[in-house]
Amino acid sequence: MGAIKRIAQEATDNVVRWLESLSRKTGYSTEELQQTVGPKAEKLMQQAPQMFDIYEDKDLFEIMREASEGYSDIGLMKTPDFRTSAAKINTNDPTVRQMTDERIAPFIESLQMGLPLEAKSGMPYLSYTTPGKDIIQVVGHEGRGRTRALEATGEPYQLVRMIPAGKEKLVSEMNPDSKIYTEVSPMQLEGEGGKEVGALGQLLKILGIPLAVTPGALSSLGGEDGS
Repeated sequence: MGAIKRIAQEATDNVVRWLESLSRKTGYSTEELQQTVGPKAEKLMQQAPQMFDIYEDKDLFEIMREASEGYSDIGLMKTPDFRTSAAKINTNDPTVRQMTDERIAPFIESLQMGLPLEAKSGMPYLSYTTPGKDIIQVVGHEGRGRTRALEATGEPYQLVRMIPAGKEKLVSEMNPDSKIYTEVSPMQLEGEGGKEVGALGQLLKILGIPLAVTPGALSSLGGEDGS
């Protein structure tokens, strides 16, 4: 077996175990879980398996399910790119810097102790509008503190939810060359909003595209008892 196929098979095996464990915690059958979040879980397991340890599994499932139902997208983004896209804070202000340090301290402690973070209530997100063709304008965010905590513990990537502010298209349906622009909102520092960050396809690895894995490996999952 080649290296790529071996990695894919290992990811598949790990997703199977994760879905079986999740089945026991949620009451959903492993088949139901696979149909709902299997492709996203598999892609995440191949690209950033540490996320399954960073976030509480039932919360992670709920976020993936929301994305599968078309309410948002979920993808991997480098932590500095998230902070650039979101509204900036004045880190030159000692008071702001102290407040930021105090806010992220519990997250850093949890990560260092190997305790999972809640995903449903606090996974970083960017909300956006699309004011023009191939333009993604960030208008809201949550999660700078967790982003800084992940950076402080050496994690270069994080999961980010991309949430339409209204009836905009999901980013997974948009041109990957679409440009993302820094947040425009009352929280943004003056003069920092509306600046180009980069292309969607370069900044965000969207979860959900089925990967080339062993045929039938996930579809052969068992029933309610996970057998």
